[in-house]
Amino acid sequence: MSQTNRKYTLTFVSEMTGGNRIATLILLAGLGVFMLIWPNATLNVAIRIVGAVLMFLGAWYIFSWYRGGRLGDREPVFIGAVLAAIGLFLLVSPGFIVTAVNVVAGILLIIYGYTTLSAALSWREGSSGRWIISAAIAAATLIFGIVCLFTHNFSNTFVRIAGIALIINAASQFLATGRNRV
Repeated sequence: MSQTNRKYTLTFVSEMTGGNRIATLILLAGLGVFMLIWPNATLNVAIRIVGAVLMFLGAWYIFSWYRGGRLGDREPVFIGAVLAAIGLFLLVSPGFIVTAVNVVAGILLIIYGYTTLSAALSWREGSSGRWIISAAIAAATLIFGIVCLFTHNFSNTFVRIAGIALIINAASQFLATGRNRV
């Protein structure tokens, strides 16, 4: 592969498969199927991977300070300890993060839906007839936020949607690759 072509294909998954485009697409489609069938397991694994990476970074900060840091310089130790503690928390209780994401997303959607609905209702007094569409979308956002806030496993739906998107993306890229070879 020439250096110019290699520059455009440098992605993590592509490098894992040795730059083989078909293998990359199959791997991405497989990840999408995994996300579609087991969304909760996918979230737990992803959160635990992030936790492990944070623990490693925290240990690296502390080790780097130990190897070459000054005695009065405590920032790397503090940052390392915080990163390691957050990483350990993510490793031990990934379900808390999933629930927290549901609650935060629900609250943000409710706030956004409310402000958009109030703006749409204020447009009603003007001559614009578009306020009805904006009010309907805002009401749907508000309802979606309430559902997201009170449903504990709503993040599974988001993971499934992302899995479907990965499958569709891999399939379309596979078809595009086949057309380019003819």
